Amino acid sequence: MNVLHLLSTCDIGGVEVLCRDYALYSTHHNYFVAIWGTNGIVAKEMAENGANVVELGARKQDAIYIVKQLKAICKKHQIDVVIAHHGSPYFYFFYFWLKHSFCNLKLIAYAHCNSVDMYKKKTFGGNFLRRKIISYGFRRADQVIAISESVKASLYSELNVPTNTIKTIYN
Repeated sequence: MNVLHLLSTCDIGGVEVLCRDYALYSTHHNYFVAIWGTNGIVAKEMAENGANVVELGARKQDAIYIVKQLKAICKKHQIDVVIAHHGSPYFYFFYFWLKHSFCNLKLIAYAHCNSVDMYKKKTFGGNFLRRKIISYGFRRADQVIAISESVKASLYSELNVPTNTIKTIYN
C-alpha cells in the first residue's frame, strides 16, 4: 500500500515524531509531504534513514501549486491512501481535490488533539468558518483516527463526526 502523509512542516513536534516512527517501522510505502516547511529537523532525520520526504516550502496563497505537486506525487507513486495529520482547513481543500482527481483514493483524517483546539483561533469571526471546514473534512473522510477517547468524544460532540468512522489509536 502506498500512503501519502500530509504535514504542515517536518520540523520538531509530536505529529512529526509520530511520522518519523511510521517511516522507521511501517511496512507500507510511505511518502511524507511537508506543505509549508523546509529544512525541518525531522525531515532531515527521516531522509537520512531512507524515508521519502518532500518539503514543498509553499505559502498559504500557493494553493494551486500545492495541489499540482500533490497530484503529481499521487500519480507518480500510485498513492492509495492520503492521511491528513493536521487540522488546518487548507488540508481538507487539498485532500478533497485529490479525492476528486483520483476516485479510488482513500482519505484518513488524523485527530491529534481535541476538535476545539483545531478550530479555535483568536481572530474574530474566523472560528465559525474554520469549524465548518474542519467538520466537513472529518465527516467526509473514509476513516478518522483519534489519539484518545477524549479526542474521539470531541469529534462527535463538537464536529458531528459519526462515531462509526472514528477509531481510537493511541500514540
